[in-house]
Amino acid sequence: MNGLNNDSAETLRKIYLLHKRVVIFLVGVMSLGVLTGIVGCVLIFILFTAVVDSAAQGLKQTSGMTSDSLKDLNNSAAQLERQFQELQRTTTQRRNPQQTIKPTPARQHAPHPMIPR
Repeated sequence: MNGLNNDSAETLRKIYLLHKRVVIFLVGVMSLGVLTGIVGCVLIFILFTAVVDSAAQGLKQTSGMTSDSLKDLNNSAAQLERQFQELQRTTTQRRNPQQTIKPTPARQHAPHPMIPR
């Protein structure tokens, strides 16, 4: 066989078969990786579309407010603003800026019976 003895030809044949098996195994692993990637991309796409659909549904609900409900919302906001201004006005009237706040004198407590002076 072209200057090769029988043992070396048999060894080459075994190496070729082993190489063929390794290549088939690696191609299988790579194809599994590709399939896993494709399935992952499809799942991510499905999840993304579900999130976008739910966000769009939420926007539809808020944009579906009628003009009456918007007027009620504006009226309640104006009422809260008036109440806040009234509260601010009454609290500033109670304070007298000329009056100085004097600290209260410290009280003399009886000594603790268990702590020596």
